[in-house]
Amino acid sequence: MASAPLVSIVTVTFNAPDYVRHFFASIEAHTREPFELIVVDNASDEPTRSLNRERAAAGRIRLIENADNPLWAKACNQGLAAADPDSKY
Repeated sequence: MASAPLVSIVTVTFNAPDYVRHFFASIEAHTREPFELIVVDNASDEPTRSLNRERAAAGRIRLIENADNPLWAKACNQGLAAADPDSKY
């Protein structure tokens, strides 16, 4: 039997740790299909950067950290380029 297709979820973070925590909780509570979560951090300050790094260290997200903020569209493209090629994003 073939495994269920993987869905790639890409998000961009820039500070706003309360929103980032809520986003993670919502994805975990409401996403039923197998998924990979790719987070592109656009040079967030603490505590957002630490929050993302903790999740990455635990294997819960794939994290791309930008040293500067290239803005949303470029960061989204970075995340899509890192997605599993077999996903149905």
